[in-house]
Amino acid sequence: MHEIFGMVAIVFLAIAYFTYIRSLWRGESKPHFFTWVIWTITTSITLATQLAEHAGPGAWTTMISLVLLVGITIYAFFRGEKNFTHGDWVSLIAAAAALVVWYFTDEAGYAAVIVTTIDCLAYYPTFRKTWSRPYEENITSYVVQGLKHGLACFALSNVTLATASYPSALAATNLVFGGYGLWRRNKMRAIIPA
Repeated sequence: MHEIFGMVAIVFLAIAYFTYIRSLWRGESKPHFFTWVIWTITTSITLATQLAEHAGPGAWTTMISLVLLVGITIYAFFRGEKNFTHGDWVSLIAAAAALVVWYFTDEAGYAAVIVTTIDCLAYYPTFRKTWSRPYEENITSYVVQGLKHGLACFALSNVTLATASYPSALAATNLVFGGYGLWRRNKMRAIIPA
């Protein structure tokens, strides 16, 4: 049964990244470099943790996501959002500080919670940017990513704090961001009628 959830999660991953990469190709999305570099680092740590803790098919999407995250991070470096505010720098520095704490944490469950917290901090620059430019993010991709992470939780062979905290938090965070992006788009339409 875990394998079935893992395969369905991969289908959702393919849909999510296809829609996001297509929006990059069309110039519709502009990824924030700080967000994507932090996500790449946290995903690589999460993958190592999930593999060490025998997450099984629950780690499949993390592994594939990591490859795609590296590509989007490189894209963001060259063509992404480069308007770094004070708050963006605070988010990046807080994430870096949390990485230091993570490094010295010996317990996998606590380490996973720290990495998950870092990943959530990485959303700040994207939330901030979406406040004023809600059309620069592909909302469909975030919603499908949320569903993917939810399915990945069901695909876990070994459900522990170390293996489940990251995908469950990302399921919630992606869905919240999707709702936030839609809400901002509706507010912008109300302010500036088409």
